[in-house]
Amino acid sequence: MYLIDTYTKYAASAVAVCTVLRSICSAIYLAGDPLYRRLGYDWGNSVLAFIALAFFPCAVVSARYGERIRTRFEPRLDSI
Repeated sequence: MYLIDTYTKYAASAVAVCTVLRSICSAIYLAGDPLYRRLGYDWGNSVLAFIALAFFPCAVVSARYGERIRTRFEPRLDSI
């Protein structure tokens, strides 16, 4: 409810991002035990860090061009 109240105009996007992040975190949690058993803590943490680094450009693009992307795909009232 906090996300919906805070991001009223973009409530669906906020809930979708929260769901995706929750799913990613739970997948890492479930895969973490076999990962650490097989690779140990040193390489297990490194693998998770490499995955985080792979997703870093997505965060930069979203921060830099997010408003432009949102306004491009925002529905216009005159076209409805």
